[in-house]
Amino acid sequence: MSVIDTGCMKLIDISRKLENISKEPGDLSPRMRLAHSMDRGESYNLTELTMCVHNGTHVDAPLHFIRDGRDVAHCPPEVFVGDCLVRAFADTLSADDIYALPENCRRLLIKGDVTVSEEAASAIVDRGIIMVGIERNAIGVPGDPVPVHVTLLGAQVGVLEGLDLTDAPEGEAFLMAQPLLLAGCEGAPCRALLMVNTGAQE
Repeated sequence: MSVIDTGCMKLIDISRKLENISKEPGDLSPRMRLAHSMDRGESYNLTELTMCVHNGTHVDAPLHFIRDGRDVAHCPPEVFVGDCLVRAFADTLSADDIYALPENCRRLLIKGDVTVSEEAASAIVDRGIIMVGIERNAIGVPGDPVPVHVTLLGAQVGVLEGLDLTDAPEGEAFLMAQPLLLAGCEGAPCRALLMVNTGAQE
């Protein structure tokens, strides 16, 4: 993770490097191959990359769990760019936790190793939160992630997974996490950045 301090603002990279990721069972591990190399006497370097679109820090589109749902290229870009709230919770996120959030919370980044319960997912939809991001590779109950995904993605809530919020302070921030424009795909990797007003932090 990198942090750039500009004085009144701090830019925090909350993405995970592909080579350092853990992954869900069945997901393809990222592989890089140097197809052309200046060290081999060629005039340029060129790397081939093979990966699952859910490797590392990535966005889930509705198509991931919703038949005929939106692919990632048709997800509104403003869902993943804008004001957000970074908040740490206990091990399992409850509906009460969601209803206790400030009324203006539209994008929520969940700090820590937290399970999002089905009740919390329903509360997220009810509260009108348009995006939720987590540090885990998959949102929902470990071993049974489908119900939470279906609740959130079925309501067009943006899902951002595989974040690294270690250096992200709790509180308000500005999120920039645009996925790659992959037409027909149910997800896409992204570079997630958080802009924090250091003068506003306690």
